[in-house]
Amino acid sequence: MDTDAHTQVFLELITSYKRVIQETKMKDEKYKWELVKKYKGRLNVNAIDWKEEVYSVDYANLLYAMSKAVLKDFSKNYPDESKSLFVELFDEKIVEI
Repeated sequence: MDTDAHTQVFLELITSYKRVIQETKMKDEKYKWELVKKYKGRLNVNAIDWKEEVYSVDYANLLYAMSKAVLKDFSKNYPDESKSLFVELFDEKIVEI
């Protein structure tokens, strides 16, 4: 698939997404945006107690249940390593491979 075809696919997806939002007003998704607003800036990798930082966020169903359990377990048993992974995950520098 060439670049123009990829662009067309994305434009169609965006158009479809906008139509769904207009029709549903995202009423079933509102709680997700409220959680995002409430916890904006979290998880804070500069928090003194990383485990407490991880445990203090209400993930609701934004994360799969097993993902929450693993995140909490890692923050408890491997705080430095898990914090380091979050730093790397959210590093927005572009790296050429």
